[in-house]
Amino acid sequence: MAEARMKLLARPAEEPMPPDEDLWDVGRVAKFLGFSRDTVYRLVEKGQIPNRRICARLRFLPTEVRAWASKGKV
Repeated sequence: MAEARMKLLARPAEEPMPPDEDLWDVGRVAKFLGFSRDTVYRLVEKGQIPNRRICARLRFLPTEVRAWASKGKV
């Protein structure tokens, strides 16, 4: 059992975070897109905007948000 847990913990992250830019929170995404925070939460609920949950907190990679916005998904 301990061996299986160690293998799980030793796995590399599936998508490494870029080291040069901080993650955005809902408020920052809303400001960037010109939306309300409620609208950003609705987009997340519908799975329409790329996001991540980190320790139960909603976070966004700025590069993904910019790419999403530039594709006209806004």
